[in-house]
Amino acid sequence: MDIAVLILAAGKSSRFSGCKLLANIDHRSMLQSRIDLGNQVLPGHVYVVSGAWHEQFLGVQATGELTGATLIRNANWSEGISSSLRAG
Repeated sequence: MDIAVLILAAGKSSRFSGCKLLANIDHRSMLQSRIDLGNQVLPGHVYVVSGAWHEQFLGVQATGELTGATLIRNANWSEGISSSLRAG
């Protein structure tokens, strides 16, 4: 059985003015810090389930500011966390 780190990052962050996972904390995004932590546990087996901010994540990934994880788009992110678990 394969084991991986699955980071659930599909939410809208509606109470935050923007994407909180891309907020800079200690010179990197909150999401990048979680990806880095995941790679400490299972290097090369980190996946991020995205949704509302998927295009922004792709853009940041293209600039090299988001590395070390494979993005999985959850088209049904608004259906809740169970849809992200299924997508992952």
